[in-house]
Amino acid sequence: MIRAMTEQELKKIYREYMMSDFPEDERKPLNVILPRFRKKQNLCLCYVEKDCIKGYSILEFSEKNRCLLMDYFAVLPDVRNQGIGTRFMQEMKEYFKDWNALLIESECAFDEISQKRLEFYQRCGAFISHEVVHLYHVNYEILAIPLNQNFELDQVKKVMNEIYEKIYPKAFQKLFLRWK
Repeated sequence: MIRAMTEQELKKIYREYMMSDFPEDERKPLNVILPRFRKKQNLCLCYVEKDCIKGYSILEFSEKNRCLLMDYFAVLPDVRNQGIGTRFMQEMKEYFKDWNALLIESECAFDEISQKRLEFYQRCGAFISHEVVHLYHVNYEILAIPLNQNFELDQVKKVMNEIYEKIYPKAFQKLFLRWK
């Protein structure tokens, strides 16, 4: 089951899991995530089975285009490789069925782990858009899971730019955001 995180859960997940689940150059500071959470400018969700949090995701969104960007997605370390990530992704597709697309930034394949991550998202229904963004020293392949028939892959870059404009100051965009 998917549900919204509480602020306390977000803080705990950040400190206990995100700090090790995501490298520093891919992880926003908590003091950047929390104000957006408090203003309801992002969605912080957890995946729960048998009353225990098994995974989490932080999403940014564009209401204008009814598209979501999965900024972070992880299954807790002690329950990985048990199909939880796949179930979580399937439930997210149902949870957001009234939206147009779920977009994913996934590190470009440069080693076995990043390749497996891309393959996981593809097994979950994601398409590689062939749009690559260099964001703060990391190259990300943008994938898309269309949630309805109105979304086409050629919209990815436009929608991503709208989301980036919401979440990153212009100075940051000029210095650290480049489409390849």
